[in-house]
Amino acid sequence: MAEREAVREARVLKMTQIGPYTLLNSEKLGRALDFLEGLVEPANSEEAGIVAACKKLGEEMGVLALYDRSGGAVKLGERKLAIGTFYDFTAREPRKKVEINEEDYTDEFVLVKKKTRKGRKSEDAGDRIKRLERTAKKSSGKVASEEEDTPPEGTGRAPEEEKKTRKGRK
Repeated sequence: MAEREAVREARVLKMTQIGPYTLLNSEKLGRALDFLEGLVEPANSEEAGIVAACKKLGEEMGVLALYDRSGGAVKLGERKLAIGTFYDFTAREPRKKVEINEEDYTDEFVLVKKKTRKGRKSEDAGDRIKRLERTAKKSSGKVASEEEDTPPEGTGRAPEEEKKTRKGRK
């Protein structure tokens, strides 16, 4: 049992190159190799049939099919391939011949519009500048000491004026 764990530790890989393909997940690659080498027994007869079909394909394609079946990420050059490129999930068998088209890539670029924060309508330019300076100081790690002098949100008045108007309302 201790010998088997030593084998697993030896298989901890970062990225592995198989032909033109780069496999990114070393744990899933280790599981695929364990099945192909017979270190791990398949759970049922269906899984045993899949492993046998992968062994018939040859070592590289068998590893790629079992790795793809477990959901491992595969790159061809700098582009990531979609899951199911080497293993057909609908037929539940490894693909015998792999033809890579543009649809087989999953690295689509998605443009996202960045949300911008607009100034408050009731805030004048001086208060807005002070607020932006405070947020810049907070993000740089400095503690803003002028928070007591800043007006409450929603008004453009100083705190003393705000207290006077509140007293006058009562």
